Formats: sequence, structure tokens, C-alpha cells
Amino acid sequence: TNKPTDGDGLVLNLLGAKRWQPFATCIIKLICKCLTEGTLYVEGLVHTSFVTAACSLVCCGGADVQMACFEFASLVGSIRSFNILPHVALIQSIILLLGADGEGLPVYRNAVYDSTIGRCLTTVYSLCSDVAVKLTAESLVLVFPHALQRTNSEELKASLCSAYVRIVKSCPPCIWKLNCLLELLHLSEPCIQLIECFKAVTVALGPDFVRGETTKSGNHTFAASDRPVLGIHVGQKRHINDGSTDKRKRLKIGADTQQGIYLAPEIADKTDGENADSLRGMIISTIESLKPPPGGPSLLRPEISVVALSMLANAFCFCPWTGKTLRLFQQMYTWIPWIAEQVEKENPIMFDISIYLEGIHNVLLMPDSDLRYKFKSKGNDLDAIQVVLKLPWTHFLLFKRPDSLLKSKCLSVGIWTKLGLRD
Repeated sequence: TNKPTDGDGLVLNLLGAKRWQPFATCIIKLICKCLTEGTLYVEGLVHTSFVTAACSLVCCGGADVQMACFEFASLVGSIRSFNILPHVALIQSIILLLGADGEGLPVYRNAVYDSTIGRCLTTVYSLCSDVAVKLTAESLVLVFPHALQRTNSEELKASLCSAYVRIVKSCPPCIWKLNCLLELLHLSEPCIQLIECFKAVTVALGPDFVRGETTKSGNHTFAASDRPVLGIHVGQKRHINDGSTDKRKRLKIGADTQQGIYLAPEIADKTDGENADSLRGMIISTIESLKPPPGGPSLLRPEISVVALSMLANAFCFCPWTGKTLRLFQQMYTWIPWIAEQVEKENPIMFDISIYLEGIHNVLLMPDSDLRYKFKSKGNDLDAIQVVLKLPWTHFLLFKRPDSLLKSKCLSVGIWTKLGLRD
């Protein structure tokens, strides 16, 4: 009864979701296993039409089918010498899945499921063209804040932030929604990967965005600089087709001004002074709001504020020394007495102190700054500084992870040395 009427083989009844979905999941997993182990029997099967058809099952299958499809797409994207994934369709499917959780997460949205989505998104976004990024950027940025808040998967968080960095490099600032990015600093569970997002924003807008200098030219207001903006690929070999540096133009801005300006071409065409001033104002306002008690906002727990400030310090540490970075330093410094006070009162410290120590260490590394002298000129607060720097040894139980404790010890020694402190 299971044999076909015209030839050899078996007839399988796959009518209904309860039958075809387990079968499709099993077949996709089998092909993934064959590809992973290097079996040549499926080499001719994995072609463009098959990959497109397999990935289309994401739209109609359940959680198991979707996970199998995402794993298959990740595997194909990582091992094929040519790119045959339907990038835009996959990204749009992921966006729909991430945006579907209106009131809480669906039952199938657990950490394992989200990690599978994260691996697929990382693969697809690293392989797709800038055209595909621009087609999907606005939709992905819309679901970015909610997806980042609601997932328990570190892989998905890292993937979303990596995709955001790619969007910043490829799209104009009006797509970025920097206000949403700043609001994510206030998460009760901090997302450290956001540091890379803020770094990308600063690099894309250039060093003069940090300085706050603007020069008007026609209908646009640009940042003036003698030096080109350093690309995001610093320290890496530039591809022969990479035009990120050789396409930057030196624009003339009038007879009364001899200074040129440098911006990435995509940003220079679509960033006006009002937009840049708005972005700069949002960052400064956020820095000013992250104060220790009693001056800080009552709506935020102190632990959230100090971690958010530390993340901004780690993101902007490579910027030139400006009034903005001075404000950042001053805010970082104001938290030292508060942390020391919590230690003396034996109040629990509910955040990873290594993030704050890393922020202080990076601030001290800023070029053209005399921060070590500012630290040492604070008089009585030197005792509080020493209390904070000794925490990895005196209160090692605060550090939940061994890597955090080791990192904090190294940072404390580095800060102690740079400040020239004596016990």
C-alpha cells in the first residue's frame, strides 16, 4: 500500500502540518549533517532553487521547522564559496518573527530558538550587499529595541548589535534612531554589545561630531576637520574594491574659508547640521542625566546609571579630548565616592564593577588629556579612589565570574600605575 503505482519507492502521506513539518525538519537536518560531515552525495542537491525553497519554509512552518531552516541557512552561508542565500527574504522573515511578540514572548521563543535566529542573522548580514541592508534597515531598527530587551539569548543580542553596526555604516543617520539606542542603556540587564553600536555611530559621524564643530555649506552643515575620518576597518587590510577611504571628498566651502571637510560619502549626502546637533544633544543630555544619588534621576537605579555611563565611556574612549569627553570624565569621577560609600556601609553592589573600572581605564588612555593630574588633585577623594581600586582583592565575592575578577584586577593595577598612587 505504500508503493507508488508507477515505479519504485515509497509513498508517504504528508497531508497536514503534523505530518509534513516533522518530515521537512528531519530532511533539512539530514542535509545539514551531510554538509557538516563533508558527504558528497548532497553536493549537487544544494543549489539556488533548493536553498530558496528550503528557506521559504520559515514562513509556513512551526518552531522546529524554522530552527532547522535557520541552521541550514547559517551552514550554507558559512561553507559555500558563492553566495546563494535569499538574503532579503530571510532578513524579512527574521524581522517578522522578532516583531510578532506584542505581549510577552510566544511559547517557542526560548533562548535556544533565539540563538538559532541570531546565528542566521549574523551569517546573512555579513554576506548580503549594502542594497539588501538598505532595503531592510528601517524595519530591523524598528524591532531592534524590543527584540534586544525581550530575548535571553546572548547570541541574538550580539547579532542584533552587529546588524545595527552594519546599518550605521551603510545608511544615513535618520535610519539609526539614536534615541532608541540611548534608551537601551537603561536596561535592567545591561547589553555590553551596545558599546560597539555607539562606537560605530561615532566613527560614521567623524571626530568633529564629538568636538561639536560645524561649518555651513549651502543647504547642509558639516563638521570641519583637517583630517579624514578613520574608517571602521582600521587595523585591517583594505579590500581592493573597498572605497571607504579613496572615495572621501574634500569639499570647498567658500572663498572666506580655506579648510576642507571630510565625511563618508553616504553620510555627507544626507546629514545636515540640525540632525548632527540633535544627535550630539541627545548624547550630552544622556551623559548629564547619569549622576550618582542624590543628584541622579530617581526613576533609574544607581546600578543602571553607572553601568550606562561606563558603557558610553568605553565607546567614546578613542575620541579626541573635547568638552564632551571632559563631561564624561567628570561624570565617571563623581561615582567613585558613591561606590566607596556603598563599600564602607556594606551595602550590596549590584553591578559588574569591571565595566566601571574599564571605563575609568579607557578614559585615562584618552589622547591629549591630563586626567591623571585631575584625579590626584582631588585631595580627600584619593582615599575613595584607592577603596574602589582595591575591591577585586578586598571584596572578591562581588565578582560572580572568574573572568570578571581577573579582568578587574588587571584594570585596577593599570589605573593604579597610571595615577602613580602609593599605598
